[in-house]
Amino acid sequence: MSEPPYRLPAIPYLRLRVTLRAEERALLPGYKGSMVRGAFGHALRRAVCAMGPKQACARCALRRECVYPRLFETLIEGKAPPFLKGLSTAPRPYVFEPAQDEMGRREYAAGEALSFDLLLFGRAVELQAYSLLAIERMAEAGLGRRRQRFVLERVEHPAPPGDGGGWRAGFVRGERTW
Repeated sequence: MSEPPYRLPAIPYLRLRVTLRAEERALLPGYKGSMVRGAFGHALRRAVCAMGPKQACARCALRRECVYPRLFETLIEGKAPPFLKGLSTAPRPYVFEPAQDEMGRREYAAGEALSFDLLLFGRAVELQAYSLLAIERMAEAGLGRRRQRFVLERVEHPAPPGDGGGWRAGFVRGERTW
């Protein structure tokens, strides 16, 4: 098999395991990906946008410095690389990955946990504090059609290689530990 004509650069990434706790009985969709992504985007924009929700990012004078388009509405500025030719936005630098035991689950009693992983890629790793702020705010604003409230309970990250594996707490109910 021949070598490809180019090598992809190493891309930094960070996996965070997020646990939200239901503050009230909640009925959520069986597939939570779209719900979490949408709630995350709304919360991020409310938290960081200086211009307000009616200002389109593409026409905003602050778009190159604003965290929202860097994470959520990734506009292509200038000449696009060949693999993005014809696109107006680049792939988003994050992925929400539901926990296996959450797949299809719809009901949560008050006090029960909802977990998912957030993977950040490239420069989004540097913006992890904004991502966590948005997750905390989306939980407070409520999830699902009825906006049932959750609280950010815990955020964990993988232990460094050679440190016994497993997960280490990075945030526990209001206190950042890293």
